[in-house]
Amino acid sequence: MKMTKGQACGRTFVLWALLALFVFRVLGQLLVALGFAPFLPPMAEWYSGAISYPWLLLSQIVIALLYSKVCLDFARGYGFFVTPRRRLGVGLLAFGSVYLIVMV
Repeated sequence: MKMTKGQACGRTFVLWALLALFVFRVLGQLLVALGFAPFLPPMAEWYSGAISYPWLLLSQIVIALLYSKVCLDFARGYGFFVTPRRRLGVGLLAFGSVYLIVMV
């Protein structure tokens, strides 16, 4: 099923907005870790301690970069992430579901 131009624009906007929220959260956590944001909640409320913070930050940067590629592909209307791929979709859904369950 082909998306209309309006649907594609709306979804692209939502993707960029979610990326911005994620990046702001990562930056907020980094500012707290460096001691530059006393007005934000303490680190214990941001960070579970499941992995060391440097590795967490690195993984968040990788996620933001990959998600930026997704957003760019949708904004341009072509690219790897715009082309529907059933196996990739099922795999990402399974991974996301496991991640959600583990984090809860």
